[in-house]
Amino acid sequence: MKNKNDKRIAYVMPPITLSMSGLARPRKLNPLEEWLFQIEDPIVFSKFTARWIELSRIYTYADGFLWLFLLLPFKLIKGKYSLFTAHARDPQVIITFIISKLLRKPIIISDTFYMWSGSIRASLLWPFSRFVSFHATFFVVPSSRVMNFWKSAGIHAKKIRLSNTFMSTIKTNEKNVAKAIEIKEKLGYQKIVLSLGRLTEAKGLEYLIKAFARFSEVKNVGLLIVGGGPDRNRLEALCKELKLSNVAFIGVVNSDDRDAYYLLSDIFVLPSIRLKCHEEWGLVVNEAMSVAKPVVVSNTAGCAYELVKNGVNGYIVPEKNVEALYEAIKRLMTNDELRIQMGKEAERTIANGFTYAHAIENSKKLLRDALELAA
Repeated sequence: MKNKNDKRIAYVMPPITLSMSGLARPRKLNPLEEWLFQIEDPIVFSKFTARWIELSRIYTYADGFLWLFLLLPFKLIKGKYSLFTAHARDPQVIITFIISKLLRKPIIISDTFYMWSGSIRASLLWPFSRFVSFHATFFVVPSSRVMNFWKSAGIHAKKIRLSNTFMSTIKTNEKNVAKAIEIKEKLGYQKIVLSLGRLTEAKGLEYLIKAFARFSEVKNVGLLIVGGGPDRNRLEALCKELKLSNVAFIGVVNSDDRDAYYLLSDIFVLPSIRLKCHEEWGLVVNEAMSVAKPVVVSNTAGCAYELVKNGVNGYIVPEKNVEALYEAIKRLMTNDELRIQMGKEAERTIANGFTYAHAIENSKKLLRDALELAA
């Protein structure tokens, strides 16, 4: 594919597997992805989309090994690209970097995490990732926390570009509003706390459930947990142990119902915790804020501090802290005026800097600057 300047851009994507959750499943492209795929060639190895496999194990398979060391270099050279883009934590970045330097073309490397995993694979990859990132044309990060991490690793501030592409918004239309009203009437709760996403240990939902179990200041309040995953049985058992009858596990829902659950909620909570690494960003927080919902997020979420302004459009609480979660939920659910005001601030935050239009404009400038350097 070519852009308006007749320059070919290669986007070397990380391998896609079912371990990447919704990213691996067929879905409609958002406006930013539609725009990017018009000007970039997405190069991705996605053989394992039909089976569960950890991303780090892909290259231990023969076809993954051949892809990395034979097919990928061939594609990059044959494509006659003017610019390469790749991710710092993906082993493919090493091959992409070598090809870019052999062809004397610019390369943009990006990262979205503010810490480096302590796994064996990550430890082996770190010196290579740091080296290629140090010598990239630009190094792109979505937040000041990620920027500070890489500055501490030795990358010069002038090379780092802050350009957030974590964007997702919810459409408010008559169909979704009607669906929200219908679901809420069936549930029977006057006020609703919502959490949405894959049910895994990393999401920290057990701490949310324990915090919710303490909440008794407002009657007829329900906690809705939307999504599926391996942790559901354990979480349901915890609710029985705590004798909670006002927690509903909704399961996986379609996109229309998903939007409706955001609309019918009063606050949104993302209590993720740090295991091997932290929550990369938390697009569900963008979505909730886009429809004027105040949010409560843990301090390990990538969006914390960058998207969430503590005490303004939501609350940031320490991970695994039941007391802090409880206090934040209580403060929002017992003060209607505060909750509504914070919701308005949340919606304003998205409108002023976290829309697809903002992301597209930022990406245009980044690619234009990189191509101008190569001219």
